[in-house]
Amino acid sequence: MADSVKGNLKLAGFSLFAILVLIVIIQNTEPVETKVLLWNFTLPRALLLLSACGIGFFGGYLFAFLRGRKRPSLGQPPTPTSEPTVESEPAPEPADHDEQPTQ
Repeated sequence: MADSVKGNLKLAGFSLFAILVLIVIIQNTEPVETKVLLWNFTLPRALLLLSACGIGFFGGYLFAFLRGRKRPSLGQPPTPTSEPTVESEPAPEPADHDEQPTQ
């Protein structure tokens, strides 16, 4: 049952994202002139936004890949990064301070 709920949530999230992207594309169809170094481009603003997002996602993925970051998949506990600690003897209980020292 949990898998079907996860699947439905993923589908709903993807659908909402797709609808928002479609709204942005429809509202930003006018052409804009873009200058990058020595080149000049004229393209729709939506395409410029989508390409900037794509470059950002690719750059983030490439950065994480080059750093060697490994994320645990959902549902699995993260792997420990340090050596396991050896349990030591329990600490002795403190002495009673109510008793008077013997002389």
